[in-house]
Amino acid sequence: MNISPTSGTKPTKTSFCQALSIIADKCAAMPNQRINVRDGLEEIVALDVKARSDFPRFDAAAMDGFAVNSADCTEACGIAPVVLGLLAPAHAGNLHAIYAANMALPISTGAPVPPGYDCLE
Repeated sequence: MNISPTSGTKPTKTSFCQALSIIADKCAAMPNQRINVRDGLEEIVALDVKARSDFPRFDAAAMDGFAVNSADCTEACGIAPVVLGLLAPAHAGNLHAIYAANMALPISTGAPVPPGYDCLE
């Protein structure tokens, strides 16, 4: 907004697009530089960072919960829940048995999700 106390005219408004243009004209992009990942704390990344491979190299639980097969729960509704049995818990660092029909698997963060389970609650 341009205001002149002596001009007696109304202040002029700057549109959003005009403001962006003014900012772009006054600012320059910083040059890219390659640094060691250990030195990158609190730095801004100019390009996408891609890992050479997945880590961990298996499907892992992102939080504690229960692994189930969604097909076992298709009949569930608010007035008629599905009752699933419980297997022994799966913990991070331990492999667990394969999927068992109509069974829920208590699972800890970081534990591998066994084949056959496609949902974590």
